[in-house]
Amino acid sequence: MLTVVLVVSLWRGGRVATLGAVAALGAWAALQIATWYVPYVQGASPAWQRTYARWFADNIQVLPGSDEHLPPDANYVVRHILIAVAFAQALRAARASRRT
Repeated sequence: MLTVVLVVSLWRGGRVATLGAVAALGAWAALQIATWYVPYVQGASPAWQRTYARWFADNIQVLPGSDEHLPPDANYVVRHILIAVAFAQALRAARASRRT
């Protein structure tokens, strides 16, 4: 639902909507990095290992992993790519709205 609101606000234009989209997408990207990639690179805590084993271990993995370095599943990797593209486009829209 948040994504729909962000897309509509960017489509309708306006500096406030654009900056709101940049802020929301930036926060969402930061949350995904903190949740998935920091534990993937540094090693997961025991609590995250238990959560991962329960919810994500049987899913399709596209990144290599090990016992402590748990990769995001394919669904999340695709989602992260889409978030990055949306964030880049929101930044581009913010820069364009600043020039007008």
